[in-house]
Amino acid sequence: MSRKATNKRQARKLVNDYFVSRCAPEQFDVRREMRLLQGGSRLRGVLAALAIYLGGFAASYAAWSGDHITYELFYKMTWIVLLPATVVGVLAWQLRFNRGESAVFRRLANAMRQVEGEDGFLWRFGPLLQAGRPEDYDSKTVINQSRAGQLDAVEPEDYARAIVNVHSLLNDGQSTAQWQRGLADVEANISGSGPPT
Repeated sequence: MSRKATNKRQARKLVNDYFVSRCAPEQFDVRREMRLLQGGSRLRGVLAALAIYLGGFAASYAAWSGDHITYELFYKMTWIVLLPATVVGVLAWQLRFNRGESAVFRRLANAMRQVEGEDGFLWRFGPLLQAGRPEDYDSKTVINQSRAGQLDAVEPEDYARAIVNVHSLLNDGQSTAQWQRGLADVEANISGSGPPT
């Protein structure tokens, strides 16, 4: 019994090592990168809004202290300046976030093309995903497109999610019979005896 369990663990380790060496799944886990991008872009938006507001406030204060405007107009100006400051802050936030997001997605698309290569890669792990997460329809769609060689139809974030899902399945401690059959099918796909259909 222990010999068979050791072989199952070795098979999982070999498949996991092949998966990690071929695709480096940490480059596809972009949740942290997107969180940092979101925070940084919000900060830039707040700083842009603050700069606009402080500039408007300083101009109205200088006009009031020089007796060019009344106190009531100065009071109104401090509130009116909030509108353009808010608009500029939101625009700066959205522009920064969209630029950063497009750079992340371009990097993901390049990594996806590099990992898939000529013969495809992710379709080989389809049986494992079917056994471990049968309800994950987005990853199944990506795997079917990988099998068909239709990388242009794959969204980079869907591909990244599928890579992360397969990697987490390989690192899970599942040992059901269906999962073991899926792992055996993945081994057959990797060795080349499994059909790409």
